[in-house]
Amino acid sequence: MKMAYFDNPHNAWRRLLQLPKPFLHLILCAIFAILMALPLFNYLQQSQLLAQQKNALYKLQQETRHRQKILQALRRHADKARLTPEIAAKIAPIHQKLLYTARKLRVQTSQWEFSRSPLLRIEVDGNFPDLNHFLQTQFVPDAYVHLLELSVQRYRQEPEQSSIRADILMQIELEEE
Repeated sequence: MKMAYFDNPHNAWRRLLQLPKPFLHLILCAIFAILMALPLFNYLQQSQLLAQQKNALYKLQQETRHRQKILQALRRHADKARLTPEIAAKIAPIHQKLLYTARKLRVQTSQWEFSRSPLLRIEVDGNFPDLNHFLQTQFVPDAYVHLLELSVQRYRQEPEQSSIRADILMQIELEEE
């Protein structure tokens, strides 16, 4: 019964086989080309995906290298700004001398920033003669304390009370060993 279908001269298979040979060869070549094109398209898609992934990997590697360079620079900078026991031993007597000299002034804030040359920002209240004496004793020529910034403000009119506020930024030069 199943073979009778193929024996019938009017079915689709029989008509296909009765086509002229060049036309039949053309159909077979088209089917073969379609079957071969599918793996080719798959290969092209995979190679394009691989190229995109390689490009993304290259960009990530470049970004990682750039971030590592930034991190190394930040670590070097942080190492320079670290407070070592040697620097602390040198700064402690300087700080004591500064506070002793400023004893007639009221020290409101005192903040250190450590680097190769440590910085001290100090805010004091007092009278002008006391501030003048403090500045003259600290900032003499050839001293290790240098004045970077000075801001003086008058805030009271009464002479018996503190009448000025000064914000002083000093740089401390430490000897290199």
